[in-house]
Amino acid sequence: MNTKFIAAYEPQGTTPDFRLVNGSMRAIHPSELLIRVVATGICHTDLIFATWPADQIPYPKVLGHEGQFNTFLVVSAMITELFAPLGCGFQTGAATVENVARANEKDRVAVLGLGGVGLVSIMTAKMQACRTIIGIDRVPERLELAKALGATHVINTADENIDIKDEIQRVTDGKGSSITIDTTGNMGLIKAGLEFTANRGQLIFVGVPPLDAMMDLHLVTFMQYLPRMVQWYREGKLPINKLISFYKLSWIYYNFLKLQVWLHLEMQLRVLTDQVSGGMLNIVLVKFSTTGSENMN
Repeated sequence: MNTKFIAAYEPQGTTPDFRLVNGSMRAIHPSELLIRVVATGICHTDLIFATWPADQIPYPKVLGHEGQFNTFLVVSAMITELFAPLGCGFQTGAATVENVARANEKDRVAVLGLGGVGLVSIMTAKMQACRTIIGIDRVPERLELAKALGATHVINTADENIDIKDEIQRVTDGKGSSITIDTTGNMGLIKAGLEFTANRGQLIFVGVPPLDAMMDLHLVTFMQYLPRMVQWYREGKLPINKLISFYKLSWIYYNFLKLQVWLHLEMQLRVLTDQVSGGMLNIVLVKFSTTGSENMN
């Protein structure tokens, strides 16, 4: 059987090369169905794949996410075309909120990027009765549509006077989003999402970042638990003083001599690495010498 299909050929630089190609189909197996495609959605992921270098994807390649996962459906001819995007973009947005994030009425959802995937994420978050739904984009028309579809708040990233993290903190009473969904693949937005997502929240990547995309994590920014413990101690909720004993320096000198701790006028802190029982042991060695130099530099 003769047929036509659109194939992606090796791109010229970053420009995709789509071609309408004539071809033939193999014989249909008795257990298979032949489906006539009357309409299909356009998936942004296909555009990304069509620009990848040849060592990352074989060319020519017939792409197409939209409709790929559908079974045979009998529907009214009047609305057949309407269901075309359900297979990829719309299904991705809905399933991310319901099946991956398992959003519920307690959640504060932030959606980065308001294309097809993002807007369906907004609609699904509304169906899940999420308490706060935030749409983030730079296109005013998309932001207005997001509000019409269920967003409780929108943030325009084109406004240079708006800090996304500060705005998220403001609309969530300082808590941050419990669910953040990135549909853009934009590393700047992904990093922002990492900053404004609440502790123990979910940051879900749906968009496709560049192949060479890297992200640095500043681990110190996550070390926010110690101040809370100090506050608990001050409030009498965490009596750590009952677990700690204090000793004079002379006790340390005489009892830790075997561990090579000496008295120095100058103090040096070194971390030694030793192999112990097949594992690595970090030993903190503090030296105090009674005969050393008085220079503390």
